[in-house]
Amino acid sequence: MSRVRIRFSKHGAMKYLGHLDLLRFFQKAIKRADIPVAMSHGFSPHQLLSFAMPLSVGLTSEGEYFDMELDTKESGISCDEIKRRLSETMVDGIEIMAVSLLSKDEKNVMAAVSKASYVVYYKRHPNWESKASPKELVTYFKELSSLRWEKETKKGTKVIDLKKEVSFFGAGCFDDCFFKAHPCFDNTGEFLTKEGDPFFLITLSAGSNNNIRPEAFFEVLLNDYTKEHYTIVTEGNGTGDLAVHRVELIFDR
Repeated sequence: MSRVRIRFSKHGAMKYLGHLDLLRFFQKAIKRADIPVAMSHGFSPHQLLSFAMPLSVGLTSEGEYFDMELDTKESGISCDEIKRRLSETMVDGIEIMAVSLLSKDEKNVMAAVSKASYVVYYKRHPNWESKASPKELVTYFKELSSLRWEKETKKGTKVIDLKKEVSFFGAGCFDDCFFKAHPCFDNTGEFLTKEGDPFFLITLSAGSNNNIRPEAFFEVLLNDYTKEHYTIVTEGNGTGDLAVHRVELIFDR
């Protein structure tokens, strides 16, 4: 068998599709596209698919991935042909962006994820913006020697230094160049932004070993900076101060 890794975007109305529904959507799309996917053995065979870090409902992304095992006994189908066939079965809000062949020793897509990069911006201007502008927050974080987070887990409290878990943190403003560079960015409806509105760019540790959510990072940073307590809720939870767009998942090589 051979494996391919498929990158896709998720936006528009499809951002409200949960992970299990997304899995079923692709299972049906692969079947309609007549792609020779490998099947598991046993009483109830299923397609051999593996998704990386399911996205929270309501969040958008241009960097979603899944691995698919192919039944090479049936066909030597190319990556370009897989992309073409799958693209023909997609709906508005899901776009197949790339298909690549994996080597035999390549890690499973979930195990390979080490970081994730995000665009984070104001869904509505929150009450803490006047106390901590994007530029001020970025400057404050960069000057910190450490940023302690007491994360509650099933096994108890785990202390994490967020300075070690953030690879990049910066701020900018939306403009035409941004939208051209990110054509899948969902600039509609409740996510509407205009030129000059601020946003954050952040790359955080991600994956099965240590996954840092953007909203958790902002809660800790704001609480440390303002000495006040804030609970950050993102669009994925229905209503909130921040909207999150995942730009990319970064893999260990």
